[in-house]
Amino acid sequence: MSVAVELVTESEPSVSPKVEQPPGPHRNTKIVCTVGPASGSAEAIRGLIAAGANVFSLNFSHSDHDWHTRALRTLRKVSDELGRSTAVMQDLCGPKIRLSHVPCENYHLESGQLVRVTTEAIRASWDDGATPPTFDLATNYAALLADVADGDTLLLNEGRVRLCVEGNDGTILSARVRRGGPLSVGKGINLPGVSL
Repeated sequence: MSVAVELVTESEPSVSPKVEQPPGPHRNTKIVCTVGPASGSAEAIRGLIAAGANVFSLNFSHSDHDWHTRALRTLRKVSDELGRSTAVMQDLCGPKIRLSHVPCENYHLESGQLVRVTTEAIRASWDDGATPPTFDLATNYAALLADVADGDTLLLNEGRVRLCVEGNDGTILSARVRRGGPLSVGKGINLPGVSL
């Protein structure tokens, strides 16, 4: 919350702050709303502020900086028009480990299946003229094969798919599917218990 402070000096040597509160109810609890395509218009933001929202979150995992700039300007304009202080919070994404290759659209892994995984860095190092090793999945995380060991778990697609590492020859990681499910390019990979 933004608060205006005016210092008032009296005849005494002490100085006491006079705090001017913004209009609207004062609460210590923050009501956070994420601004997105469905809630980014001036009318939607006006409605959210009227309903009590006092913090707006911009998720930088989605959209581009131009969209977020427009959303921030709209937020500030509506807040000023309503005379209400609102905070803006940026939800910044960290590095993402994602699938960069699957064999086909609508790819589905079955429990018990053996899967071969490599990285984009290793794929790029294969000679154009030579026949590359056979693999099923690839990732954007170049250090995957150096970081995982036999017995480690790979969770794919928000944990819907679970793999257990069974082998690693330095270019291809072999993993057994413990829980199958759908996969597509761009789905996340999580490595619980693995030091990255």
